[in-house]
Parts: sequence; structure tokens; C-alpha cells
Amino acid sequence: MTLSSVPNSILPENSLMRHRKLLFKHPVERKAIWLQQDELVKLIKIYFRHKTRIARYKDALLPVYSFQTRVKDCSVPLKAFVVFNKLSDDDSKSVRILITNDLKLAYKKVIGIYMQRWGIERAFQELKDSFYFDHYQVRHKEKIMPACRQTGVTGCYVLLYSASFTGLNSMAV
Repeated sequence: MTLSSVPNSILPENSLMRHRKLLFKHPVERKAIWLQQDELVKLIKIYFRHKTRIARYKDALLPVYSFQTRVKDCSVPLKAFVVFNKLSDDDSKSVRILITNDLKLAYKKVIGIYMQRWGIERAFQELKDSFYFDHYQVRHKEKIMPACRQTGVTGCYVLLYSASFTGLNSMAV
């Protein structure tokens, strides 16, 4: 999958980007250089923290720094959003880099879209952790529908099971 094949997508740093460098104007050297994500975050914390904007999601305040960039070996222009703070209590990362090829998207819209995706990501993580879904692969078209039904049934079971522990003993249909 290439970035140009996914129109107006928002990708978290772990999708395609983990070991890719981003183009960034270095504040000291005053020229554009290719940086790993950890180097980029350090520079933003030191030199551009005052330029972050605050996105509010539920009760969380998320400082966001955005800039236009490219990924090394890719000609598609991108917009990166460096999001500071954890997205939820169970989040293991305190910084996330979100990338989109829609250069007009505002930081609040990106955070909203990603937080919708975050719920889906957490559901998949629950399926992997509880039911070992990461040990299965579907390689043939005729196997996809039964696998989808199995995933849906299992997902409903996870929701009901989780609700029984959170005090939601009756669920409205």
C-alpha cells in the first residue's frame, strides 16, 4: 500500500511510517533535513512547544503541532500532526504522529477522526489479547465471510462480557 493509493487518509505512525524519515526544517541549521520520528519530536519539544495548538477530546487536552512534510522516497506531499499526551488512560504512548495526504485538514478534525479510529484499534487489540485473533489469517475469498461473521459474533460477545464487569447488566437494544 502506498500513500498515494489511499486518498485523504489519516495514518498513525505505526502503519507505514515506523522507520521512515520525515522532511522537517531544522530550527538551528535553518534547512530542511530528513529526521527519524524520535529526533523530530525532540526538536518540536525544544523549539516549537509554544506553537502547539490545544485540541480537546472528552476531558483530555492534547497539544498538537502540525507541519507540511514528505516521507523519504515518496513524492506525495503530506501533513503531519504531532500529538502530545496520552489519548486515554490505557494508552502506552505519550506522543503520536498522525499523517494525512489532505493538506487542508485542521488539527481538530484530524484528532476527531483519529479518536474514532482509536476505539476500533482498541477493539481489535481486545480481540487479539483475549481471543488470539492475531494467530489467524484469511487467505481465500470464500473464507472471508465466515471469518467476518465469526469476528462480529465474537465482538458482540466481548462487548457483553465487558459490560457485565462494568456494571452495565442490562443493555438497551
